[in-house]
Amino acid sequence: MLLCEIDERVLSGVPNYTAFLTVDELNRRSEDLASRYPRLVELVPLGRSRSGDPIHALKIKGGRDVALLFGCPHPNEPIGSLMLDYLAERLVTNDEFRMGLDYTWLIIKCIDPDGTRLNEGWFESPFHLETYVRNFYRPPGFQQVEWTFPVHYKRLRFDSPLPETQCLMRIIEQEKPRFLYSLHNTSFGGVYWYVTGDIPELYPSFYSLARRYRL
Repeated sequence: MLLCEIDERVLSGVPNYTAFLTVDELNRRSEDLASRYPRLVELVPLGRSRSGDPIHALKIKGGRDVALLFGCPHPNEPIGSLMLDYLAERLVTNDEFRMGLDYTWLIIKCIDPDGTRLNEGWFESPFHLETYVRNFYRPPGFQQVEWTFPVHYKRLRFDSPLPETQCLMRIIEQEKPRFLYSLHNTSFGGVYWYVTGDIPELYPSFYSLARRYRL
């Protein structure tokens, strides 16, 4: 099922969010979803953050291939956590949508709970630049989840992945996802996409969605 065929039906159901969800709220909503749909949804423990926060993946069963999606790789970028929260609910409540995509989904709403908690002071309205700046936290590179995977290249050797990075390493090794989506967002300045290869049939849908929703 192509993006252009599903965008209206899926996007029309997105709630009118007025705040970003906190780490605790995201966890509670995942636990609630798993309890309401036990035959379809499993809460998979992956490990703990540096501060001891549990990190789980929602496993939504059913497809031949595996998709791994995770939010807050930069903890000051929480929009992806809302997308994942909505997507998880949509997948389990819409059989046609889930079966049409033909994936088993692994959804980690927040991969860096420690850093995300440090940003929660600006997660509620009224949104103001000063509130954002006073409550903004972005970790240095050596404490960012995506930047601390092991690297062995020529004389360069790095073998100290963060606990959060180790959570991703384990589930990637165990599940071998065909599709991996790390949810970043830009603070200001419009829309961008990263793709690992040229997929021109998707580009018109990307552009039209950005225009339609005034992004």
